[in-house]
Amino acid sequence: MKALVYTTPGKVEVHNISVPHANSDEVIVRVQVAGICGSDMGGFLGHHVRRQPPLVLGHEMVGVVEESSQEGFPCGKRVAINPLFSCFRCSNCLSGRHNTCYKWKLLGMDNVQGAFAERVSVPTSALFSIPEDLPDEVAVLPEPVACAVHLLSMIESDKFGALAILGAGTQGILVLILAKLLGYQSIFITDINQDRLAIASQLGATKTLNPSEVDVSSAVHDLTDGLGVEVVIDAVGSSPTRQQATEICQPGGQVLLLGLAEQKTEINFIDLVRKEIQLQTSFGYNMNDFAKAVSLVISGKVNITPWTETKMIEEGQMAFEKMINNPGSIIKMILRP
Repeated sequence: MKALVYTTPGKVEVHNISVPHANSDEVIVRVQVAGICGSDMGGFLGHHVRRQPPLVLGHEMVGVVEESSQEGFPCGKRVAINPLFSCFRCSNCLSGRHNTCYKWKLLGMDNVQGAFAERVSVPTSALFSIPEDLPDEVAVLPEPVACAVHLLSMIESDKFGALAILGAGTQGILVLILAKLLGYQSIFITDINQDRLAIASQLGATKTLNPSEVDVSSAVHDLTDGLGVEVVIDAVGSSPTRQQATEICQPGGQVLLLGLAEQKTEINFIDLVRKEIQLQTSFGYNMNDFAKAVSLVISGKVNITPWTETKMIEEGQMAFEKMINNPGSIIKMILRP
């Protein structure tokens, strides 16, 4: 079958690879479309030790069941895939924390071939029904939406306060959409891409800030009468954004770390401690988060179709280079086998 294979840092190529085999608790799904995630781009650039070539990347996908012995998901059934495979037996899984499973696996990581291919083999537990008439560009969104659902569920403060989002990429934009649904009245968002800031304004951001043009810390404090915001979400994960997050968070507030751009960062822990800021990391989602994300997508409450672009996997190299070097107003790039 045809697949887009990551062959060396900065390069993907279409190869013919073996069709996957389904074990007794798995099904074969024919991929309709698969989205390029920020972590896929990090893997493409050679930044992730758990994404080593040769590897088929990709984990955001929607498809059709092609081979199945499972009653609930017969052949021809359209499904979204939860690509974070948990064991459902360890203590974390049994407590509902499937994202921290001791044996978790992810499509397109380690030795698990991903979704930038014609077919994938996935556990039956990963399948979620998707309506036949839901456009591919929308149906592919449950996985990134689930990350935002999980992140926002970890906020402990009043949902009507001030929120700052650092980064207006896919995750930052999805967090903005969900934060508006939750009732946040003041939402500030930053990015160095002016096109993405324009999208954030269209989607209801209170104020957009470009770090290359303004001092984010000073600007946020000016906008909040010197207090800072109650909740800060870092959807980038670079040293500058992690530093900014702690600077603009008000005393007693909460900083949530989602982005994974850099592995190590220095933070002013004296300031962090003296302000008694709660520092919270967020990874992936549990099964309940994913189910909620599917419902949100099906309901039409989350839709970034105007800022989505679709390419065939033969154009995969071009798609990756565009998203890394010059995404413009594109928030989500998806590939079609």
